[in-house]
Amino acid sequence: MRQWGSSLDHNGMSFFPATIPEGVSLYHGTYQAEAITGTEWLAFEIEHAEIFASLESQTPPSSRPRGDIGWSNVAQAPMIVSEDPATQPAEGYLHIYRTRRPQRLLYIDGMSGAKTQMGTLDSQDILLRNRHNRLGWDEWRRAAELCSMAQQWHIDGFIRMEAGFEVIKCNFSDGMQLVSANRRPPKGVPDSKLYELEYIRAVAQRYWDITASRVVLDFSRMISAFFYPINLTNPNSTFAEQPRLVYANKGELTRIKSDLEESLLAWSQEERSLSTANWQGVTDLVVSRYAARFRFMVQKANLDELRFEIDSILNTFIDYSSPRPNMTAAFDQCARHVLSSIDPKTWQDHLIRAALEVVTSKICDSLFLIREIVNAESIKETKDPISKARAVLKELMAMLRWSVWKECGRCESDRVCFIAMWPDGATEDHYSPSCLNKTELETRTGYWDWD
Repeated sequence: MRQWGSSLDHNGMSFFPATIPEGVSLYHGTYQAEAITGTEWLAFEIEHAEIFASLESQTPPSSRPRGDIGWSNVAQAPMIVSEDPATQPAEGYLHIYRTRRPQRLLYIDGMSGAKTQMGTLDSQDILLRNRHNRLGWDEWRRAAELCSMAQQWHIDGFIRMEAGFEVIKCNFSDGMQLVSANRRPPKGVPDSKLYELEYIRAVAQRYWDITASRVVLDFSRMISAFFYPINLTNPNSTFAEQPRLVYANKGELTRIKSDLEESLLAWSQEERSLSTANWQGVTDLVVSRYAARFRFMVQKANLDELRFEIDSILNTFIDYSSPRPNMTAAFDQCARHVLSSIDPKTWQDHLIRAALEVVTSKICDSLFLIREIVNAESIKETKDPISKARAVLKELMAMLRWSVWKECGRCESDRVCFIAMWPDGATEDHYSPSCLNKTELETRTGYWDWD
């Protein structure tokens, strides 16, 4: 449920049971004033829904390919305006809904709302739907098939992400209250550049958190393709860091889907008061402790500063009461320190803990190696210790690929930090996000495969 990280790692391989609590507001753009019934989409951000309110007012209901039209094309194209007000295209409606009871959903991670052939839809089409043909623009059928599974799994729908998070709500008549359905004002000729800027600004507010506890994930019941010994190689070497499911065989896919169903059914029977492990919080502890320090050490620190940083990190775990401290015990404490507060209860908890321990062990191993390199007794025997220490850190950071290292920093008020988010974004926006103004945002295309 973080726009930034799921934009970078857009081929999601994981599923999370998710709850939207009672009383949360969600938004829907449509051509009609009446409350929606049946299956439709909801947005978490007002600006996301506003786009569809404008779009759908100009498209006959019988031919509206919901979710299959890139909102940016509408936002960037001036609306046709006639001199005669009577011939103006009718504006749509912005619906505001409020959850009347908790909504139990399945969150599909990555850029799972992006209609591409790049792997963004693998977890839905290949794993859940057992469809291997090219189905990018297939939203109505995709929603219908997903909602058929939702009925079996006792959930209300699905959460996905494109440029903004959305809900596929399988039955609007169940658990949703229509608060208002307001007609949109006549737009005339809008400032399409400013429209785009404000939309991205709204989405950017969710880069690191959906906020206000609007979605609660159950990490202890998550299912991930990474849990299984399957081939996740991307056949396109240009995107080798993005996993794919194209090489997974039928038996492997069936096993994952079966485990997902079992997990959801068990989750639906649990008491809501049952506490689950906050693995996202544990991961945040690791990242927040090391990310800035690593960047400082690899970019700017001199030898004395390197030695100080390493000691400040590792001395916590070293007992200096002996002339020869037990470094094995110190390493074990370093690797397991942040994990000690979690008591695994599910098999998923145990797998996640093991995965995190692999990462923290690699971090601690690298830090203890750097400690040896910059140690005062070793300096005389080490040629160019700073370069050697930085090489170790660079290798570690290349493995970790933490998304915080691609942050733009603070942008001026007329700019927004922009990362490629379907359907917009140039290649450089994916690999090197930057602060862009409204004119620059209007031209950002080229990264996504539109088939």
